[in-house]
Amino acid sequence: MQSGTFNFTVTVAGATAPCTSAPQATGTLTISPPPSITLSSGTGTNTQTRCVNTPITAITFTIANATGAALTSGSFPNGVSGVYNNGTFTISGTPSQSGTFNYTITTSGGGVPPCSNATIGGTLTVIAQPTINLSSGSSTNTQTKCLSEAITNITYSIGGGANNASVTGLPNNVSGSYNNGVFTISGTPDQGGVFNYTVITSGGSPCSAVTATGTITVNDVAAGSLNEPAAVCANADPPPITESSAASGLGMVTYRWQSNTSGCTGTFNDIVGVEAAESSYDPPANPSQTTYFRRRVTYLLNGVTCTKFSNCVTMTVKPVPVMNTIDDIGACSGDPIGPINFSSTPSDPTTEYKWTNSNISIGLPVMMGTGNIGLFNAPNVSMVQTAMITVTPTLAGCTGNSTSFTITVATAPSFSDISNVSGCSGEVKQVNITGTQNATVQFFYDGQNYTTTLDNNGQGAIDINLPIVTSPQNVNVTATIELGCSGLTKIFSVTTNPRPGGITVVESSGNGTGDGTICQGSAVTLNVFDGTSCNWTSDNGEPTPSACNASNIFPSATTTYSVTATNSLGCTSTDTEQITVIPEPQFQILVENPCIGQNLILKSSDNTFQSYIWKRDGVQVHVGSQYTVNNATAAASGAYSLQVKDNQGCTWTVEKTVFVAPIPSPQLSAAIAEACINQQNLYRVTNPTSQQDSRFQWKITPSISNSSVEQMGELLWVHWKSPGQYTIEVTEVLGDDFDSPCRGVATLNVTVSNEMARDTAPIFQYAFNNLHIVKDAEATCYQWGYYDTLSYELKDEDQEKFQAYPVGAAFQSNRIYWVKTWGGDCNGCATLSFRTYQGTTPPPTEPAKFLLYPNPNKGTFKLEITDLPERAYTLVISDVWGRELMRSSIATNNGAIDKTIEMVGLANGFYRLLLIGDKTIYRAKSFAVIQ
Repeated sequence: MQSGTFNFTVTVAGATAPCTSAPQATGTLTISPPPSITLSSGTGTNTQTRCVNTPITAITFTIANATGAALTSGSFPNGVSGVYNNGTFTISGTPSQSGTFNYTITTSGGGVPPCSNATIGGTLTVIAQPTINLSSGSSTNTQTKCLSEAITNITYSIGGGANNASVTGLPNNVSGSYNNGVFTISGTPDQGGVFNYTVITSGGSPCSAVTATGTITVNDVAAGSLNEPAAVCANADPPPITESSAASGLGMVTYRWQSNTSGCTGTFNDIVGVEAAESSYDPPANPSQTTYFRRRVTYLLNGVTCTKFSNCVTMTVKPVPVMNTIDDIGACSGDPIGPINFSSTPSDPTTEYKWTNSNISIGLPVMMGTGNIGLFNAPNVSMVQTAMITVTPTLAGCTGNSTSFTITVATAPSFSDISNVSGCSGEVKQVNITGTQNATVQFFYDGQNYTTTLDNNGQGAIDINLPIVTSPQNVNVTATIELGCSGLTKIFSVTTNPRPGGITVVESSGNGTGDGTICQGSAVTLNVFDGTSCNWTSDNGEPTPSACNASNIFPSATTTYSVTATNSLGCTSTDTEQITVIPEPQFQILVENPCIGQNLILKSSDNTFQSYIWKRDGVQVHVGSQYTVNNATAAASGAYSLQVKDNQGCTWTVEKTVFVAPIPSPQLSAAIAEACINQQNLYRVTNPTSQQDSRFQWKITPSISNSSVEQMGELLWVHWKSPGQYTIEVTEVLGDDFDSPCRGVATLNVTVSNEMARDTAPIFQYAFNNLHIVKDAEATCYQWGYYDTLSYELKDEDQEKFQAYPVGAAFQSNRIYWVKTWGGDCNGCATLSFRTYQGTTPPPTEPAKFLLYPNPNKGTFKLEITDLPERAYTLVISDVWGRELMRSSIATNNGAIDKTIEMVGLANGFYRLLLIGDKTIYRAKSFAVIQ
């Protein structure tokens, strides 16, 4: 179709008359060309395959009959874009994204509707770059192995556009294979060396392949070869074992030599002490048997050791012959000698024997020879001739140690007369002999053969055992002498004297007599027969007899007596005899119910004796193991004895004093009912059974500090320090045994108030036969008493109200007096106080310069005292009973007191005036009131 603008006229054809002209119409037809898009960058450039990060070839499209173009479907990979410019649409860039990207370019802005826009398409295929990474672990790509040792598998992960891989540079028998994205190198190298290998990817065209490298070091170790050592004799020093070819391998080499004695196929053991760096080995001297050696070679490379063993070599050890023992030979003059045959171990007919002769005077005419020695005759000699024959064996070139023996040719021996022998029964005596050197002397005596060989000086001695005899004995003995030849005999006598007899025992203690067993405390007699002097000892220090026959010996324990006795012939003997002493049994008299009115029972603590006899005060009262006194009275008391006899016939006696006592019934009372913190209180047994014999034991539950308790017989002082419930228990016995069943027990429950007694204790002093309160301003009630080791007193109720306690002439300076005071209503802990007083010499009752006289005015007195220390004083007036009637403070004036005393209300009678200063009765005076 042609494009362009076309003007046209349309004329109606076939007009008829009367119309003379045809009608016409005109118009314009415009034909626009359609938009077009054509590839202008070259055929096929719109479809490309590239690797990631590789620029594509620019793709251009020519645009006609349109004003623009754009990507209308599909996509470009990242890094690639398209742009329209002046009739050309260009696609360019470097893709960074893998994949297949289909795209469509469509024109725009061209033609007249209904003309359509033109389109064109293409495809960009982007392939990922190949990758290779070691996946079998760090350092597996660098390995050191011994030859024929499998390598650790080396694996690489293959990725990206690669789908295969191959490897070069591996040792023989090691290969690589690809499977499912993994490339594996494995195998057992049989080729030594250092192998640098390279793995290269494939299958990712057109992308470039990537590589990975590594090293496999294969240490081909050769142990080298050893030279076979020469055979050696067992007593030689072998030469070193050397190598015929050296070891080879990579790294540092060390050696270890090994050996065994069982063969090359046996188990080898390291040779201790051979340094690792020695390539040769020097076996020790004097090998004992054939030994097999090999060398272990170890190369250390990159921390990997590779070991090989050399060939096995044999060190043959030839035996050294050892001569068998050859006995010394003795002969008399003219006797034949030999033949003498030699032998050795091992037994081998090829062994050669060489010998030497030190003395040809024995009849062997040569000084040396080989082989056995034949028969020869000993010459007649005038003196003993001895030759030393030394034999040396040799076998297969190995010479053994020499062995020597002697050949002695003797004349007829002789010896001197033998001296007579005498001794004591059983003694060993020596017989001295002098004769031909090396001769043998023998004789028969008392059923026994005796023999000796004289030394090189012709001297010898024989010890003989003299028989046991009870009377003197004399025997003639014949001795003979030989040295291969027999000589003349000699006769000598042997005299044997008896020894004293042993110990005989005489005793009658226990069941048997003379059996050496006695009761402790019994006597024994020890006799020695035929003894003229005796020396006794004992094994435990017991006294010993002084004569051979001793009586009245009293061992206290089992004793072994030893004696050395001498008789008139001068012979001594020793003997021992054990005297077994039956020890006194440990038993006692047991006492039950030793109280008046009870059934008193006396019995033995040991019921194994055969008999029992009871006595009281020396008079037998019973026979049997137990003695009972029903409803016992004090008359049953006394000194009891129990005599028993055991199964060995020994009699024993024990004694016991029995006191049949009454059972006390003590009663407890308290000095005051109140018990307060910080208060002392007195507790007493009011009815002791006996003032002389009763003993008391006190106990407080729960326990309190010992420092808070003072016990004085039937008295107990307690200083209460903690409140609570307490139980005081007293046990009374007559005697000293508080575990006696004849004991009485009393208890008293005490409640200690948590109120605290007054801190300020009263102060009191003795004067005018009275104890006076000198300081206690708060006190309104008083309680007095005293205690010592023997006596106790509490004043009655009336006296408890007094401020003074009339001691009278009974005042004792060693007696402890006490006073308790109360304030207020005379009740309770808060007002209670306590004080003790140990008396001292009372002050004078009528001091000088103390004047007391009536005033002219009735009912008053004048008091004048001078020479007083300056201090404050208290003036106290009391009646003869100690009841305080007046108390007032008074002061001195220049060391004097001048005071008028009101006496109104005082009845006729006698009174006491006390001047108290510094807690002490300073002045005291009696006066009377008479109206």
